[in-house]
Amino acid sequence: MQWAPLQKVTSVGLVTVEGQEPTTGATPPHVGAPSVEPRQSVYQQALGAEFHLLDPNLQKYFGPIPHGWVGSASGLYTVAGSRHRALCPVLALMAWRHILFPELEQNVPFTVTNRPRADGSLSAVRTFDYARRTRVMEDTLTVVDGELRDRLGKRRGLEASLQLAVIAAPASARKRILQSERR
Repeated sequence: MQWAPLQKVTSVGLVTVEGQEPTTGATPPHVGAPSVEPRQSVYQQALGAEFHLLDPNLQKYFGPIPHGWVGSASGLYTVAGSRHRALCPVLALMAWRHILFPELEQNVPFTVTNRPRADGSLSAVRTFDYARRTRVMEDTLTVVDGELRDRLGKRRGLEASLQLAVIAAPASARKRILQSERR
């Protein structure tokens, strides 16, 4: 699969589980409740001390989601899909299982909803609006021995182990991102 850099993320935020946007000044249900401590996100667990090296906006997105809330984002992928046409039959099967897709397009709008689970894992549903159809990708992230494990698909039957690190983006990449945000 080819996933080019995001062209633009149009929104990032928290909504209540019921789908309501928080009102101005609203606080998550656990704020002010002394018996409930916010749990570290899977990304905080996997990155450890490096998490604080992330840009503050990325810390907000990859940080903990309060109990009773979901994280949401939307944006546009410059390129999404596989350029390897021979893989289309396999990718079509994976699309049915909500893992990967046979489409290859530019400027693909997407949305993502992240839901924290009681066991500390994070489940996500991503929706990609290709020109001819909408595709869904589902996964659940957990941390095992400091390593991020991603179980993909409706039944979470495909597992990938990921090692995360914070690296600095080259100035040219930052410039492109800033230019795309101004449009």
